[in-house]
Amino acid sequence: MLSAHDGCVSFLGVDAYSETSSSAATSSAPPGAGDRFVPTLLRSSSSELEAAHREVLAAEAEAEAAMRRLTLTGPDDDLVRPPPGDDATGAQGSTAKRAYIRAVEAALCNNTTKKVLSFSPAKPTKGINMPVSTLGSSSRTSSFSKNPRSVPQAPERVLDAPGLQDNYYLNVLDWGTHYLAIGLSCFVYLWSPTIAEAVQLLQTSEDNCISAVKWAGSSSFLAVATNSGDIQIWTAKQDSFKQLRTIRGHTSCVCSLSWAGNLLASGAKDGTIMISDVSRRPHEVAILRHHTDQVCGLIWSPSQTQLASGGNDSCVAVWEPHRCATAPMVVLTLHTAAVKALSWCPWEPNILATGGGYADKCIRIWNTSTGSCLQCITTNSQVTSIMWSVEYQELISSHGAPDCQLSLWKYPTMEKVGDILGHDDRILHTTRSPDGSIVVSASTDETIRFWSVWPPQKPHKTINKSNTTRLRSRSASGFSSRGLR
Repeated sequence: MLSAHDGCVSFLGVDAYSETSSSAATSSAPPGAGDRFVPTLLRSSSSELEAAHREVLAAEAEAEAAMRRLTLTGPDDDLVRPPPGDDATGAQGSTAKRAYIRAVEAALCNNTTKKVLSFSPAKPTKGINMPVSTLGSSSRTSSFSKNPRSVPQAPERVLDAPGLQDNYYLNVLDWGTHYLAIGLSCFVYLWSPTIAEAVQLLQTSEDNCISAVKWAGSSSFLAVATNSGDIQIWTAKQDSFKQLRTIRGHTSCVCSLSWAGNLLASGAKDGTIMISDVSRRPHEVAILRHHTDQVCGLIWSPSQTQLASGGNDSCVAVWEPHRCATAPMVVLTLHTAAVKALSWCPWEPNILATGGGYADKCIRIWNTSTGSCLQCITTNSQVTSIMWSVEYQELISSHGAPDCQLSLWKYPTMEKVGDILGHDDRILHTTRSPDGSIVVSASTDETIRFWSVWPPQKPHKTINKSNTTRLRSRSASGFSSRGLR
């Protein structure tokens, strides 16, 4: 006796040809499943089948009566006689047989060119929800794309990230021009894709962990925030690392950072947002207050004229600091959980994508000029980040349980392109390579995974994919590499 395990077919001692197993298999199969043709009755309704049954019984009774008449009196003139040239021997039996057959045919079939059971042409099957890389389309029709959109089934590289904090509200992963920055507990590491090595940039005290890191666009400036509320500004060129200054002003943990030129926006646990000009002293430009809980999402628009903030108060606020406005221009309140995932559309002004936390599980597309919600997509899991692709006109979102996946969405239809699986626990942070082709995800399973989601038209040597390459760290508690998988 075999038992079911891990999707294997099990036979529990039931005869495959018994009536019980046959009916069970029939009842459990989903409608339209499989590729077999199944004979279909021409008479589909129960009333037609009952009428046909009565006619069969009547035809049998009539045939039996004809047999009795032939036995007693000879062939009846009403019955069809043998055609000329037939052997007269056994004429009575053959005549009765033909009479029986024709009586049954007349009772069952109005059109004798068809049989009672026939194979009808198969109905068009509905779209099958399969991985995009397998089918490339949601249906098996002739419109199958010649170049189906595929999603990666395995990461390009996996890095160990011991000490990654399991904290939804932090933002400790970002990829700049030269380095990938990651905050692990009280350390900040910089990983170089050209030489596949990681170095330790800084270390704080154990009670002052790293809470956010952010590169200033394509420059070499890096902002590093901590639980104490201080923000360190570093420059990192080649192998030259230098701390330039420390920005103070927050009185609680800084959870989010975003650059617009020399302006640095920082969101804190107490709900305040500080705008700082790092090129001058004093640095403070404005203090923005609206959120009643920690600001876990912060991002400038591509034009750098609007600033979107998401908070644990389930609100999204859109600001225009360049107009010296200390109140938000619009507040978006349809989410029902913390909003950390924020991303502006790169090619459509005023279009903002947001994602809600565990109690919300929705992605919303907004027009910030009107404050209207254009679309709402339920994802069935916590949304932790969102990013856009200009070349593919798609979005990618990262998620928590149950699947802990990256999901690709086609814009503007918001049709799901596919899911990227691989992490064993929720994904908290995502970023992408400078050319936009590689998406990096960091999870509480303490791994960082590199996915070739949006490959460019021309290959870029962004990552060293050698199987023999291993990362070296200046600290025993830093990065280690699992190489390619």
